[in-house]
Amino acid sequence: MPKTRKQEILRFRVNDDLYNAVKGVAAQKGVTLADVCRELLEDAIARQQGEQSQDYLLALVKRAVKEELKPVEERLAKISAKNAITSGTSMFMNMQVIQDRGYDAQDVYTKARKKAVALLKQSEDDE
Repeated sequence: MPKTRKQEILRFRVNDDLYNAVKGVAAQKGVTLADVCRELLEDAIARQQGEQSQDYLLALVKRAVKEELKPVEERLAKISAKNAITSGTSMFMNMQVIQDRGYDAQDVYTKARKKAVALLKQSEDDE
């Protein structure tokens, strides 16, 4: 004797608009109301599971990218810190030399800074 699969019965209420819409789809397809409801539920479940899978994959990708970029981020931070120290040392030494030569170091610094800011604001086309 072949085994038959037990099917569960779901019972729930819907408003008139939803009922008429499902009934219209069933009539259009030439299938029963139950077939349309079953198909819609299966599609909704498949879509929900797909979205959950996408969320899981997205989380995995984000974590992998973060782990791969962490050493690069740390290296760039170290390089940036070294550049800041070098720049500060260079500026101090230059100011000391300018002052030792008898110039107003603050005035020279202010003028140089203004020129540097103007240079940075220039577009590449102006160069």
